[in-house]
Amino acid sequence: MFLESPYSTVVGLKERVDDGLKGALLDEECKECTIAPMCPTCYGMNLIETGALQKRDVMHCKFSKVRARAAAYLVAEMIANRERDYVYLRNKSRAEMYDLVRSVRTLNNEKEL
Repeated sequence: MFLESPYSTVVGLKERVDDGLKGALLDEECKECTIAPMCPTCYGMNLIETGALQKRDVMHCKFSKVRARAAAYLVAEMIANRERDYVYLRNKSRAEMYDLVRSVRTLNNEKEL
């Protein structure tokens, strides 16, 4: 979004980008979110949609959370049915399997995820 495009004509874009980069690029609400480290964002679209680089669109958040829960469900099903020899699980170490289980539990225990 920061390359030459029709959007780059937004008044004061360069200054707003520079100001945004000086601070944290993570919204206060996102700091407490379980999936924040893996949540994709486009800071340019954030700026256009919400007026701030770090402020994500709420609908995008909801969609990302639904995707995370669906992925956790699929991984949990694979772990529960390991005898089916899923390629994804074949070369996972015990530590990696433990991390997967812990991540699935965390996502499933989130009330507002």
